[in-house]
Parts: sequence; C-alpha cells; structure tokens
Amino acid sequence: MVKLAMLATVLAADIAHADPQIDRRVGWDFSLAGTSDKTFAVGLGLDLDQRIAGAWFVTAAYHWRWTDRTLTEMTSAPGSAQAIDLGVRHRLAESTRFSPLTLFVDGEAGIGAELATDDRGSRTVPEAYAGLRFGYQLTESQSSTPQRGFDFDLAARAVAIDQSIGAMFVMTMAWDD
Repeated sequence: MVKLAMLATVLAADIAHADPQIDRRVGWDFSLAGTSDKTFAVGLGLDLDQRIAGAWFVTAAYHWRWTDRTLTEMTSAPGSAQAIDLGVRHRLAESTRFSPLTLFVDGEAGIGAELATDDRGSRTVPEAYAGLRFGYQLTESQSSTPQRGFDFDLAARAVAIDQSIGAMFVMTMAWDD
C-alpha cells in the first residue's frame, strides 16, 4: 500500500512537471486530530495538489505526527507516526468578487497508510478521510489561465483510522511550484 501511494505521488509530480499550464500547488500543513480511542495527534506535512480536469484535483501528502493516547485518567502513551495520503478534491463553490482574491469551498476524500510507533509497537495502519476545505487563493493575474500565487485553507475532516473514528482539523499554506 505504501509503495503504491509513493508511486502515485511520483506520477502526480511527473505530470505536474510535464506541462507548465497545469494548475498545481505545493505546500505544507499543520494538523490536529482526536479519535474515539482517546488518541490525540499533532502533525506537520507536505502537500501536492494537481488539477486533473475542471474543478477536480488529485492530492498527495506526507505527514509526521506526534501522538498521545490516554490509557487511564492518569496515564498516557506517547508515540509518533509517518503517513502517506492520496485523495481527490472537488471545487464545490468559489467567489471571485474580491479579485485577485478567490474564496472557495472544496469537498475532499482520500485514503492512506501510516507507520505508527507507540505502546502497541510499530505497525502499519490504514486510514480514510472525508471533509470540507474552506480557503482563498491570491493570484498574480486574472487571465483565462491565472497564475496562482498563494493559497491558504482550513479543512475539517472525519477520519477513520486503526479501528477508530475521529475528527481532524488541517491548516494548509501552499504556492504554485
């Protein structure tokens, strides 16, 4: 699964490099998550988004997460995880009323895998997510093919991971590559 995710990331990066007119972004993110098994995670990540058609994007991300799982009221188990995610997102709504600033709402869904290390040992864990992104793009020009300059978005996601469900909040800053 991880090898397949890495291959898809490389292919998406190669497609992004092949055509200078394709809309793409590269950036970083910061995330906070909590799950029903009382695990709390804080993470940093690298993101790649590639427009594939119209309002559809394919996304790939690598994350490093610090985890803390509550065992009892007085005991917790720290850990860490590395994760790779692949997903799609679709532009649901946008407003160019404040040109050159574009406000948008995207729907997103994806799958991934993480290598987690904590009190339960080291193991690979599948994950899935679905959510909404709210953000803005600040473009350099408003032509038929705008040059994207800077994006900022906040995402709220439902997450299923390691036989547990939870919520994740992600802040992403990105730019055209």
